[in-house]
Amino acid sequence: MSGGIWCFSDDNVWLHGIKRFTRYYIHGGFLLGAFILMTVGISLEIWSRSQVGKLHFSTNHSITGLASWVLAFISCLLGVTSFYSQRLRSVVKPVYLKLLHSFFALASFSIGIASLCLGLQKKSYANHVTKNQLSASTWMVVIIATLTALFALRSVVGHVRAVYH
Repeated sequence: MSGGIWCFSDDNVWLHGIKRFTRYYIHGGFLLGAFILMTVGISLEIWSRSQVGKLHFSTNHSITGLASWVLAFISCLLGVTSFYSQRLRSVVKPVYLKLLHSFFALASFSIGIASLCLGLQKKSYANHVTKNQLSASTWMVVIIATLTALFALRSVVGHVRAVYH
């Protein structure tokens, strides 16, 4: 998800020479890939738990993961409408679609990061690394997520300003 969000950042030197329209496709591709991976992960976990008779969505990690998935789904739908916002401008102002897309994307990303951090604490990961590695993994996720969220938040604030001007 971070890669998709960073597509529009001025700090992203990899995409400096690429036109903004092309960045929309790269952004969508990254985030579609992330959404597919989320769907596969949740599906595999549901299947795995059903094989051994365990409850679905019974941990904080799974509940936050599902919440992030639902918000990501909404964000994907809004992303498509944002892409075609100029064609839909007779129905709704493009800035509203972009604001909603950005808001749901940031909410999905934030809850997804919380889920990821909770997942790092699970035995399936924590038992295979040292305490220092676990701590470093968690801190790296938090640092990268914070930098990404700050950029996304600037975008949301810009959309809010555009709504009220």
